[in-house]
Amino acid sequence: AAGSIVLNYGWILLIILSALCL
Repeated sequence: AAGSIVLNYGWILLIILSALCL
């Protein structure tokens, strides 16, 4: 469960960084 939480958090950060770059 902890692994999936970290993975989901990683995707959220990736999306936020992508939005900031755009």
